[in-house]
Amino acid sequence: DAAARRELAEEIGLVAPRLLPAGEATGIWDGWRYRVHFFELRLDRPPKLQLDNREIIGARLASLEELRGIAVTGPVAVYLERAPVAPPADMGGDPTRSR
Repeated sequence: DAAARRELAEEIGLVAPRLLPAGEATGIWDGWRYRVHFFELRLDRPPKLQLDNREIIGARLASLEELRGIAVTGPVAVYLERAPVAPPADMGGDPTRSR
């Protein structure tokens, strides 16, 4: 948690008081063995990002639905496979309707 918050602050200027643990993935990607820890951040409004222009030269925030439509790294693909799918917009979040 502390390392993830530090990296957010250093690389994109986002100060996160709290991150929610969202699991981990292990595997071999690009010939290297990795253990990746995932965290989620819930925001009330989109923050202004301040990139470090060293490690990060471009960034934008994206919803899970948007991420499912673009090419991502192996660990992120594992995370997206596990992430819940949002209900269709026409269901209005009504808990009495089947999904």
